[in-house]
Amino acid sequence: MKPKLLILDTSVLCVYLNIPGKETCDGEIQLTHESAIAIIQEKQQAGWQFVLPVACAIETGNHISQCGGNRYDLATQLVGLIKQAIAGESPWIVFSDNLDIWNPTNLAWLEDWAAHAAAELSIADRTIAFIADDYSQKGWEVEIFTCDEQLKAYQPEQPKYTPRRRQ
Repeated sequence: MKPKLLILDTSVLCVYLNIPGKETCDGEIQLTHESAIAIIQEKQQAGWQFVLPVACAIETGNHISQCGGNRYDLATQLVGLIKQAIAGESPWIVFSDNLDIWNPTNLAWLEDWAAHAAAELSIADRTIAFIADDYSQKGWEVEIFTCDEQLKAYQPEQPKYTPRRRQ
């Protein structure tokens, strides 16, 4: 069985942390704080591992610093998640694994970002798409957990399982 990877997007992380003004998001899915918690717990119990992209951590931190709520408590929660990701504490995959995007041999994704920017895809979303492709090519089943339909379109297609007797 293929390992399963859930990549969290900023939209979901903001809802999960219940950041004022970002408590819900709509798109392919309608997400509330409670449903975000339930989905993440369900995925964890099903054995999925998670990646917190650097860009997502930065964007979420920006939203926290500009929100009208208790910025200290929210920031503390985000710092806790980042520390878990860095340490590779279950269900997180070691945080440094997704830093490969900045390796000089992997910068093709950055070279084509201008074309993606013209189509309104942020550089953060482009890094998430790169991470998803990278893990998919390494044999992982990958899901981008987002409310952003444009970003969701970059989720790699999963190969269909063909039983050995039908090959």
